[in-house]
Amino acid sequence: LGREISAGTELFYNDRNVNNIYDRREIGAQATLGYKLSEHLAQFWTYALTRTEVTDIDPAASLLITQQAGVTVRSELRHTLQYDKRDVAINPTEGYFLVMRNSLAGLGGSVRYAKTTAEATHYLPLGETFTLATRAEGGFIEGLGQDTLLADRYFIGGETIRGFTSAGIGPRATSGGALGASKYWRTSAELRFPVPGLSEQGVKGRFFVDAGSAWDVGQSTGTIVVNDSPGVRSSFGVGATWDSPLGPLSLDYGIPIRKESFDVEQRFRFSISTSF
Repeated sequence: LGREISAGTELFYNDRNVNNIYDRREIGAQATLGYKLSEHLAQFWTYALTRTEVTDIDPAASLLITQQAGVTVRSELRHTLQYDKRDVAINPTEGYFLVMRNSLAGLGGSVRYAKTTAEATHYLPLGETFTLATRAEGGFIEGLGQDTLLADRYFIGGETIRGFTSAGIGPRATSGGALGASKYWRTSAELRFPVPGLSEQGVKGRFFVDAGSAWDVGQSTGTIVVNDSPGVRSSFGVGATWDSPLGPLSLDYGIPIRKESFDVEQRFRFSISTSF
């Protein structure tokens, strides 16, 4: 059609145990159409249909979790607008990347909400070997005539704020289960550099500082007590990434320097990812 257009479809099935408290099974499909508005500005539209089932909830879990049991169907339209001025998409060393994502659920199905997330990343080369990467992001979700659900809220920690477990930051039931947040923000600064003696094998090190917050469970809690605070959490640490044949392998050690009493720490984190 005389312009750069991308299109794709995806089928997915996810079955996971969440924090040893409940099982969540998702099955669905989505289709995406993307096109450039200018050399660096692109727009994407996605329609997704997802069936979610929550089962095997721990009897000791909070009522705010047990009442999520059952099946929901999410019919969702997503819009993404991104501006990409990075030198390369993988391991960039210069430039910036801006993206805004909007979602509207309720075009059929049993779930209704509006959700917006925005993020900005900047890469600054320092000499020939060092790169300073800074990032800021935030988002909110609002139920449309109904409370938001666990599966749709933000769970912060792990890779987003290192030094804490995944879902280690944000509203938490007094029994210990993460409830997810309807609002969040986070920022980070990371100094990246090749590891002497290992740079030819694709190993890069980093020093990092992370900060952020997640709050507001996004549903009526009644008389149920919820641990919640918009207070800032922060951490610092070191890490390394190896571009292995199986995909990027990352090791991080983060030390929380500001936290709430109900947050859950995880100082050492290992992750590996790939695509096919």
